[in-house]
Amino acid sequence: MNPPYPYHILVVSPDSLLVRTIEQILSDKQIHSIQAATAKDGIATIKSHPTLFSLVIVQQELSDMPGVKLLEQVKRLCVGTLRILVTRRFERDLLIYAVNHRLVHKYIGDPEDVEEITAVIESGIRRFNRFREDEELFALAKKQNQKLYKLNCQHVKLTRSRNREIGALNSQIKSMRDQLTYGDDGHPDKLQALVQDMTLAAQTAPDPQKWFDSLFSDVLSTLDNAFISLQKTSGDGHGQ
Repeated sequence: MNPPYPYHILVVSPDSLLVRTIEQILSDKQIHSIQAATAKDGIATIKSHPTLFSLVIVQQELSDMPGVKLLEQVKRLCVGTLRILVTRRFERDLLIYAVNHRLVHKYIGDPEDVEEITAVIESGIRRFNRFREDEELFALAKKQNQKLYKLNCQHVKLTRSRNREIGALNSQIKSMRDQLTYGDDGHPDKLQALVQDMTLAAQTAPDPQKWFDSLFSDVLSTLDNAFISLQKTSGDGHGQ
């Protein structure tokens, strides 16, 4: 069984009660969390952390910067990280701004509602899992495509090499067929050279037996055609 995924969650809030509540929820789920009290500390933690945060939970009421402004920076720094905004009072314009600029994935309106906080965190983790699985599938598909490309290149190279071999064999066969068809002066050296060429071609052929069978069939066909032609020629000469 594979070990659980090592989730990392950053909580940026000066509210010690909220921090302890979230820490307890995450501890029950065996999830590691890091706390920062200010936006400055939160940004520094994100930049120095070795791995991607799964969730960043930010309280709107920070001492050095509104939480929604911090989430703007988180969005640029952490692609794939789920962003959650917590606020103690409902601010309609704030939520409209956050939604329109796609700064938040989830919103917690009551920082003392443990059930709501738990549900939002669980939903955020599920959504981050989908993102992580998509990334893994994309990486796997990219790796497989690279392998297929290499195999295709090897196949093309092998096909070209085989085509060159077949072309060379066809040229040798044509040359021998031409010699058999049109004949030569019957000189022993030329006949011996022809036999040597046939032997070499047979040795380099992928299937020597099939090569000989094909050559034998071609020779018989050529001789048969030559014999018919000779008969016609002799008949014409005799008639004259």
